Amino acid sequence: DGYPGLVAAPVRVGDADVVSLLRVGDRIDLVAADPQGLQASVVAEGVPVLALPQPDREAAFEDTGSTAGRLVIVAVPEASAVEIAQAGVSSYISVVIRR
Repeated sequence: DGYPGLVAAPVRVGDADVVSLLRVGDRIDLVAADPQGLQASVVAEGVPVLALPQPDREAAFEDTGSTAGRLVIVAVPEASAVEIAQAGVSSYISVVIRR
């Protein structure tokens, strides 16, 4: 309710240690970087952090590849959610903290 016109979008950030620096309410930029290092682009700017789900302790010890990084829930315009989801499956997502 606090973010009218926005939807909640889950984003897996590649570096779990960076996510540990975040707090609910922080404003962040989401940066999608090509895994081969060819290019990077900002896919969302100044989006608020809505939630920081705690990782499943057992899954954190498994090396499945799907649990890499850590999940962050952000509020974004609905049209941006599709671009962010696409970037999440083709790029390494990192954040810039605006606070």
